[in-house]
Amino acid sequence: MRSALAALAVAAALPLVSGAGTLRLLSVACVVAAAVMSCHLLLRRTGMMPVGQGAFVALGMYAPAVVLTATSYGLPWALGWAVALGLVVPLAIGAACLRLGDTTFSLVVLAVAVVVALVPLGAVALPYEKLPDVLVGEVHARFRYWPALAVLAAAVAATAWKPRGRLAAFVAASFLATLAGTAYALAVGGASPGVAGLPFTLSLAVVALLAGAGRQAGESGG
Repeated sequence: MRSALAALAVAAALPLVSGAGTLRLLSVACVVAAAVMSCHLLLRRTGMMPVGQGAFVALGMYAPAVVLTATSYGLPWALGWAVALGLVVPLAIGAACLRLGDTTFSLVVLAVAVVVALVPLGAVALPYEKLPDVLVGEVHARFRYWPALAVLAAAVAATAWKPRGRLAAFVAASFLATLAGTAYALAVGGASPGVAGLPFTLSLAVVALLAGAGRQAGESGG
C-alpha cells in the first residue's frame, strides 16, 4: 500500500516537470491502464472473459462529447450523463444476461462491442467554449492529466475490492471503463472512433489475460 501511495504521489507531481505533450501522452496511458484494470477486475473476480470493456470506454468517451455538441447543456450535465449511462447500461445488460451463464453472457457482451464497432462513429471534438478555462490550452494540461490519473488510481484500488456477486463486479468494471473513456475525451479534447473499434476492445482483453497469467505464474513460483 505504501509503495502504491508513493507511486501515486510521484505521478501526481509529474506536471511540475513535464510539458503539455508529455502530459497528454501520460493521460492517454493512464486511461488505457485504467481500462485494462477494469478488465482485470472482471476477470479476477468473476472468471468471465472481459471482451466488451472497450464498448464502455466508447460510451464514456462519446456521451459527454455528444451532449456538449448536440445540446445546450454544459460540462456538469455532460459528465452526469456519462456517469448515469456508465451505471445504468451495464446494470441492464448484466441483470438481463448474467443468468444465462458465463459463455452466453460473454458472447452477448462481445456482440455489444461488435455493434458499437460497426456503428459509423466519427470524431467529435469537445466545444471549447463550453469547457472551463482550466481544461483548455496547453498551459492547463495538468488539469486534464489529473482526472485521468484519478481514474487509474480508482481502478487500481478497485482490484482489491471483493464485490458481492458477479453483477456488482460487472457493473463496477464497466463503470470504471466508462470513466476511463470520459477522462480520455477530456485529455485529448474529444472522442475518437479508433477507441471504439473492436481491435481496441480485444487488445484490452488480451493485455488483461496476459497480466492475469503473469500474476498467477508469479504466485505459483513464489
